[in-house]
Amino acid sequence: MGAMGIRGATVAAAAAVGTAAAKKLFEHAPSGWGPPGGAATDDPHAWRAVTVNRPIGDLEGAIPAPLSGLGNAVEIRLQPAPGGKGTEIHARLTEPVPAQVDGQEPVAALRSALRQAKQAAEVGYVLEADLNTTTRRTPLNEPLRQATRHAGGEGRL
Repeated sequence: MGAMGIRGATVAAAAAVGTAAAKKLFEHAPSGWGPPGGAATDDPHAWRAVTVNRPIGDLEGAIPAPLSGLGNAVEIRLQPAPGGKGTEIHARLTEPVPAQVDGQEPVAALRSALRQAKQAAEVGYVLEADLNTTTRRTPLNEPLRQATRHAGGEGRL
């Protein structure tokens, strides 16, 4: 095996070890990192929330576009965050749950809209990942390509 073959095998092995370690970390994460019991809720009518570092008065009557763009598909409520640390935006899907919202599964669309609404309220626009500066695909830049491709996805709330 040449030097490139050994290097490629080493990178692949390191990636596999890192992935296994990350999975183990999240399996044993503290209960505060997600819903009680550590299991994600698939209930489409469950309230989901983000805390926005803005006073409630700034958001009343002006829900940021990514969330308000879902229209009648969601129910939204605002409340002051504990300790006067901004505003909590709570949202849930209305009944009946639409089959798709903006081309996504409804829960994924809601979670993505909440994240984008937080960014729009705090920064003024929705943040996007930088484009990859190289067009050549290598084992070293593939994880970055994957992360960038899924950066605007559902994620953890």
